[in-house]
Amino acid sequence: MEWETDKYGKRFRRVGSCIEYEPTVMIDGIEVPQSEVESFNEMRRKSFEKVKEASAQDQELHNCPFHDGLSTKCDHKCALYQGACTLPQLITGAPVADTQGRACPIRRSHRLCDSSCILYRNGCILTAIKRGE
Repeated sequence: MEWETDKYGKRFRRVGSCIEYEPTVMIDGIEVPQSEVESFNEMRRKSFEKVKEASAQDQELHNCPFHDGLSTKCDHKCALYQGACTLPQLITGAPVADTQGRACPIRRSHRLCDSSCILYRNGCILTAIKRGE
């Protein structure tokens, strides 16, 4: 019995007078055909690794607004550090406006908001936090 594809792209096979659809698995709300689970998980793992690498590279290039002094890089001593700073990963929305050049309320040294900060993504990502979410 060979697998065929219906007009919606779902795989099925004919067993006697019945049609049997390929079993599916739900992974993070995505329905994946059972035959593609391994390749889906591999692709997902590679995607997570790329994000982690990019985040680690971000750490090397950007400063933490909570640190002050000569070294403002994120490091393992911080509670928000889990291989990289987790704060930018928690806030996925876009900033309300470009905040570059404005005074940062977090930095004790009264530095201005700029692209060297880990929280800067065409504006401070803290402005992307919506009330009640």
